[in-house]
Amino acid sequence: MGKKITIDFGRHHPGSEDVVPGSWNVELRVKENEIRYIIALAPPPEYQIATMIICTGAQIMKSFGVPLTQTIKYQMGIPEKWRSENNGKVIVGTEIYNDESIST
Repeated sequence: MGKKITIDFGRHHPGSEDVVPGSWNVELRVKENEIRYIIALAPPPEYQIATMIICTGAQIMKSFGVPLTQTIKYQMGIPEKWRSENNGKVIVGTEIYNDESIST
């Protein structure tokens, strides 16, 4: 358990240049790769946040890549090695902070 972590992006690819559909976006014209995502990894058995990622869809594509093929939805796997190397970190865009550097 906890070996395979998958993030589900739904029907919108985080690296897409497409405008996000919706009445709220008629004037703004925000693209899918401009949306900011917050990803919190909370592995078992503690289920406490061990790693947090805050970045745009374009930054997700640079860091991880997400296959452009879609079945029902777009998904991205996060390897166990990456999770181990980034445990206790907060990643904001391209900056990486250890938990000690962000404590209040």
